[in-house]
Amino acid sequence: MSELEVLDPGPATTIQDLGRPGYGAYGVPEGGAMDRALAALANRFASNRPQAALLEFALKGPRLRWHGRTSLRCVVAADAIAEVTLTPGAELATPGLLRRAYGYLAVRGGFEVPLVMGGRGTCLPGGFGGLDGRELARGDRLGVIDRARASGAGGRPRSAAPQGAPGSLPTGDDGVVSLRIAPGDRRVTRSSEVDALLDSEWRAGAGNRVGLRLDGPRLSARPLHLSQPIPPGAVQVTGAGQPIVLLRDHPTIGGYPVVAVVASADLDACAQLRLGDRLRFVRA
Repeated sequence: MSELEVLDPGPATTIQDLGRPGYGAYGVPEGGAMDRALAALANRFASNRPQAALLEFALKGPRLRWHGRTSLRCVVAADAIAEVTLTPGAELATPGLLRRAYGYLAVRGGFEVPLVMGGRGTCLPGGFGGLDGRELARGDRLGVIDRARASGAGGRPRSAAPQGAPGSLPTGDDGVVSLRIAPGDRRVTRSSEVDALLDSEWRAGAGNRVGLRLDGPRLSARPLHLSQPIPPGAVQVTGAGQPIVLLRDHPTIGGYPVVAVVASADLDACAQLRLGDRLRFVRA
């Protein structure tokens, strides 16, 4: 079988696609690539369909070895787009990220993983999808479907910066990323809370596939007595007044008040924020 061997998984590397919508009522988040536009771009460069399974890595990519009888065409979407052809036995070391939080590795044809609930991506909260529902580990073997075998000998990578292409951060001249929001739950949201989001500059705090903490002023929001459904992009406020933007693997219900919701078109940019990045909210 044609496989890529994982020599070094890198931090938080998973198999992803464009998500599995329609299962929120059962507690299953839509999931999928954190930056869907960049993932689809990597697949397009690899001549794949946008929803083909690919690798998502955080901050630093994996190191892999190709076990196949023919060459394999790969596309790495990181701070730049690089196309590489691996010959049998060759290794690929994906680069670290300097401007983004997440990058992608697509192979011609996609990775061979089962279809679960309409998707092939890894659902870490549910422990299914992708490769056994978990992050990659050293020694894993990743199957590549037959049509992923590229012909021809290897050569130098062809690179292009993705600036201006899907996945680029909407950064202004002052270096601040702008994210569009709409008001959240009318039962708990007051105009002063939305105004506080809009009038303040924020910095990205700790984050993962579930959500991103925001560092800045403390907010005050009326608590809910019952849990409610939560969409991706919801800006929840904890009891301590800290806002959190919920991302692809968010819980589908929750009791913290939702003061605003980030526009779905801006979730890719939100997911790519790194620790300390500056951001502001604007009205959608």
